Amino acid sequence: MSQFLAALSEAESEPDATVVAEGDLVDEDGELVTEGVLDVGVRTDIVVISTNGTRSIRVDSTRTISFSPVDFQWGTRLSVRLQPFHWDYCELNVSPPLEAPGSHALAGWFRHWFEPRETDARILGVPHFISDPELRGARERYFIDLGTAPVEAFEQLLDACLLGGATDVIIGSAQ
Repeated sequence: MSQFLAALSEAESEPDATVVAEGDLVDEDGELVTEGVLDVGVRTDIVVISTNGTRSIRVDSTRTISFSPVDFQWGTRLSVRLQPFHWDYCELNVSPPLEAPGSHALAGWFRHWFEPRETDARILGVPHFISDPELRGARERYFIDLGTAPVEAFEQLLDACLLGGATDVIIGSAQ
């Protein structure tokens, strides 16, 4: 988070620039652009609009959240293995593949958290991206940019996996 705020401060210090933090991608009519199997939007990190043109700043983690892997039970039936991962490129592996009756559980989670939150800082408290599922053997793999989302969003991500029928989740590379 501190890296994102530092990049935002640097962008805001540019004279006569308009800075958009965590802007959602919209079409010419201002409607959210969605795509992929999950039919969800995406947010940019930072966009700077100035007399020199428009540029996008991508803020990527320079380090992995590092700890010894932990195994735990979430709810009554979800086994979770939590391994080191990047907050802005979190690999999520679920088994069995998530059921999508009516609407996909992870799409619902993402849409809920995609809406801006009131935070204490100049951030929205939102995830920025979720990939389409990729089948890898008995698992589905997703990549998620958790952006500036709070830990509560991460906890609700596990709830969404449970709701979608997962019994086993690996956060971090399943290799």
